[in-house]
Amino acid sequence: MGKSPKGKGKGSKGKSKSPNSKGSKGKNVPEEPPIERGMQTDPDSFCYMCCVEFSDGAAIQAHTLLMDHRPPYDISHQRCRGCKETVFMKWAEKHKCCLAKAAYLRHISSNVSLPGGPPYRCLFCRSRPFNSRSELTVHLLAYHRPQRQPGVCGMCSFTFTEPLPPPPPPVPPPPANADEATLQQYAKDVKKVAELRMCEFEYAEVAPGLLDLHNHCARVHVPAYTLLLRQKLLMDFHLREPFA
Repeated sequence: MGKSPKGKGKGSKGKSKSPNSKGSKGKNVPEEPPIERGMQTDPDSFCYMCCVEFSDGAAIQAHTLLMDHRPPYDISHQRCRGCKETVFMKWAEKHKCCLAKAAYLRHISSNVSLPGGPPYRCLFCRSRPFNSRSELTVHLLAYHRPQRQPGVCGMCSFTFTEPLPPPPPPVPPPPANADEATLQQYAKDVKKVAELRMCEFEYAEVAPGLLDLHNHCARVHVPAYTLLLRQKLLMDFHLREPFA
């Protein structure tokens, strides 16, 4: 059998490349990870044909369904397939047909981002992440409850080693007879040092005592709270598969 045309194509393609071509330079460049062709990446509300960003996914979907992107229409004017009017691109999202279609899409579709939804982070613990809203709620009740006794769980009598408070910032205090401007500058310096300290790596680690409290909550309180929450959702909303 003779040589396949595939092999000929490879050889001719390799000969046509020059040493200064982009392909020869790209051999040492690390390859980027493959991206699925149908995957939607950010921004998800941007029309790449009109170069216009819309408010949400329903608005861009209504725009794509209703506006005719074929010539002679361009990025300045579009034609509505619904009412056959020519729409100035600046006001395309506010067009009556697009507004009605976007409102319908928002009504029949679920929200992409829910208020109070993930990511579940504790703002008192430097945005520490949790796996679910149940874990975050139990953490707030067990550690950040205002009436909690030091070293005691806020939901039961479990004891743990309370983390030591951070040392005072190394900022010299102002003199006793300091004026208002000096006191304000001192307060700014203390705040700046405290913010820089929070960004240091050693202060980002969770203290061993808090790890004990976290393990206690994961073993005792989170399962019970999740079960009660599921039962409450099932009874109030009649869901067949309630979730926490």
